[in-house]
Amino acid sequence: MKDYTLKESEKSQYIIDFWKEQDGTLSVKFADGKIFSKIAYSAENLKKIEEAQEKQARKGIIHYDRFNTERKNSKVSTILAGSVTGVMYALGASSMFVPAIQSMDLGVAGPIALGVGTVTAIGTILSAHKLKKNTGKVRELDKIKYRDAHIDELQSARGYNNAFTGLNTKAAKYYKKEAHPYSILNIDKFTQDELETIVQNMATEDATGFDYVAIEREGRTK
Repeated sequence: MKDYTLKESEKSQYIIDFWKEQDGTLSVKFADGKIFSKIAYSAENLKKIEEAQEKQARKGIIHYDRFNTERKNSKVSTILAGSVTGVMYALGASSMFVPAIQSMDLGVAGPIALGVGTVTAIGTILSAHKLKKNTGKVRELDKIKYRDAHIDELQSARGYNNAFTGLNTKAAKYYKKEAHPYSILNIDKFTQDELETIVQNMATEDATGFDYVAIEREGRTK
């Protein structure tokens, strides 16, 4: 899960990841970087993580507009920083175009301009990193919002013959076999595009009203 905290003080109890260790125990990672280990791998503890992350997701959605604005600002900053970087490197290669540098020896002027360009390049990298981070937050929140809006339909998908048509083999198997495919615990295992495909397939199947060969499926027989 992405980090939707707004205050540094919130990070120590904000769960961003968890996994099962080789010894059968559970490890949990928090937004401040700390990892708690030797946690019993039990249904009760998994439920606690799920409830915590669902609560975190709801808070993230509340601040969706803020994250989206930050994403847009990061995009603008990245574009501007990239443009300035290109100009500075050009000046470093052709210092004769800079009146202030024109009087210097080329052996000195070139490195100075290139040095400034390097600093600007670092700014571009930082802006790009921030853009990627904010874009990831917005996309994940969009996925959660879509899941929440269509959860009743999604949970009945296994009762349809063609709900998973169009998904790749791995994804189709996941939705057919995973006990709780839409759980927040599995947020990184499904995509919004996949959810949209499933919902669309179900709508098409309902609209066409075809009769299918009787196949026993969870939730419905067709």
